[in-house]
Amino acid sequence: MLATCPPSHQALVEELLTACSASIEELRMSAAELPKQQDQTQVQPSLQDLAASLQRERELQQVIMENTAAHLAYFDPDFTFLRVNEAYAQGSGYAREDLIGRNHFHLFPHPENQAIFERVRDTGEPVSFRAKPFTFPDQPERGITYWDWTLMPVNDAEGRVQGLVLSAIDVTDSVRTEEVLRAERDKAQTYLDIAGVILVVLSADQTVSLINRRGCEILGYEEEDIVGQNWFDTFIPEQEREKVRAAFDRLITGEEEFAETFENAVLTQSGEKRTIGWRNALLRDSMGNVTGTLSSGEDITERQWAEEQLRQQHQFLETILNSLPYPFYVINVEDYSVEMANRTAYAGRLKGDLTCFALSHGRGQPCSPADHPCPLQEILVTKEPTVVEHLHVDQDGHRQYVEVHGFPIPDSEGNVTQIAEYLVDITQRKQAEAAIQRTPVPDPVLSLSLLSELGLPEAKEREGRPWPKTWPGIPSDQQWFQRPNRQ
Repeated sequence: MLATCPPSHQALVEELLTACSASIEELRMSAAELPKQQDQTQVQPSLQDLAASLQRERELQQVIMENTAAHLAYFDPDFTFLRVNEAYAQGSGYAREDLIGRNHFHLFPHPENQAIFERVRDTGEPVSFRAKPFTFPDQPERGITYWDWTLMPVNDAEGRVQGLVLSAIDVTDSVRTEEVLRAERDKAQTYLDIAGVILVVLSADQTVSLINRRGCEILGYEEEDIVGQNWFDTFIPEQEREKVRAAFDRLITGEEEFAETFENAVLTQSGEKRTIGWRNALLRDSMGNVTGTLSSGEDITERQWAEEQLRQQHQFLETILNSLPYPFYVINVEDYSVEMANRTAYAGRLKGDLTCFALSHGRGQPCSPADHPCPLQEILVTKEPTVVEHLHVDQDGHRQYVEVHGFPIPDSEGNVTQIAEYLVDITQRKQAEAAIQRTPVPDPVLSLSLLSELGLPEAKEREGRPWPKTWPGIPSDQQWFQRPNRQ
């Protein structure tokens, strides 16, 4: 690739060419003027003086050539080496005396470079190259080398090219270092691009200096349309812009304590707002000064929406459950802990890892089948709903008969992980059953209110009339009074 030679390198070549041209021209003029000078009364500087001056110029050239890192060589128009410095000789792998008088392209055949030399010789136009690759044919172990080089013509008084000066600098190490750094950068970019989150670097001036593929996808822009833009002016909604910008500035100047996590909206190319959850780190230079921030951001827009929907559903469910007139629980089968309960159930007592047996019985162990059949255990065995009767004690110490209705709650694989349970107070019914059991036959003085509790409202209509031998809804054998628990 054709490029401009480094200033110091260019200046060196031009200085050398100027000195060479000046010395040659000076010698030519001196020879032409000598006869005239001999006829003059005031004798001008002698040829010996001019030769001495020329020698000093050559010595100066030699000092310049030998004290530079540039590889310098002077060729005749046929590309034969006339002069080289020590740096060139060492770089070529030849001794200086093995180069002088030999043709460059006999030693280093290279059709492309030979065509370039011929073009400079024929046109008188110099050329420069940056990191041009070259392989030494007789030194394959060196591999591909890279050179910054300039080829400039040396013209005589009539403008004819009488020689060429080659100045080259070996930049192989720099190029290989750049290749390693480029490979590492590309690898890092690959890691950034496969990350499922936004990765963005903001400079202290608020501009974007790096963003990964995921960030481009979310914002809806190409990378070149993002890098260099002011992050806050371009990608933060106007309502939040100044607040977020001010927070960033305070971080950069150290006026505010660094916040590792942060949430704010970003504005996409389509005008859509996306909520991003950020994790941030400060970037510092070698002196410890903050130079910018590195942030990884997760698009939590859908998650926030789902969380809000879940919150609303939970609130709706909670409202329904709290409207129920009887206690309702959701119990984890693994440890009997109460996951959820309505107000009627806990009445302010649901704190910590409260278990169902502690909440309903005030006991430290699960219910036993002998006196209180455990609905949870029955459901685990049958995988079916169940109904059992329990005797509970309320907060005031009163005995309370309840009918416990349990329902299995399976997970996605069909395993019962929780049960839903609600309680129906059957104390009055149990008391009525007990009273009937104590009465062998219907008695006219039996409490009408008790009969009403038994579902016999027609009892009042029969007041003062003979009692029938059977009662509607009551078996004549009175076995109903001795029925077992309805499970």
